[in-house]
Amino acid sequence: MSGNPVASSIIGTPALNTPQPMPMPTPTPVLSQAPAAGSVQALDVSCPRIIVHSISTSDWPSTLILNLPANNWYKWDFQLNSMLALSGGMHKYPMGTKVTPDVIDEPCAERNWRKNDYAILQLTHHKVSQIECDLIMNFTSSQCAYEFLHDHHQKQGIFMQIILLQELFSI
Repeated sequence: MSGNPVASSIIGTPALNTPQPMPMPTPTPVLSQAPAAGSVQALDVSCPRIIVHSISTSDWPSTLILNLPANNWYKWDFQLNSMLALSGGMHKYPMGTKVTPDVIDEPCAERNWRKNDYAILQLTHHKVSQIECDLIMNFTSSQCAYEFLHDHHQKQGIFMQIILLQELFSI
């Protein structure tokens, strides 16, 4: 009886031909799924809405460094905005009109936006006096640095104009 597989299964010993239960596979967690075709994410990966631009400083006058005593805000501001406008519309970054893309929906565009903004911030650091550079050193966006410099020079600019008028009339 022990040699017969059918008899063995009846007595309680598993038969040789009896199917054994298969262990259930453990589901593997999906870490990242490919974006659905036609979604904003899919378009962002293949063709991000914002690209990385380069800024040409070859037309920047070597003597034009923003400096409060020089009272050259308007000339410096015009040069910066002209140069950035010719560099793919980057003048919108320091003005705050180029909105940061959502990192979830458009990760590539958001990364490119941050690179462009950082390039403008670094350009600003290089085109201001050391005193001005120290004032904006801790700003993390071109918009914050630009707004600070604008306000700083507008307030002081009026004062400097009064001093210049006083000097003019005292001669």
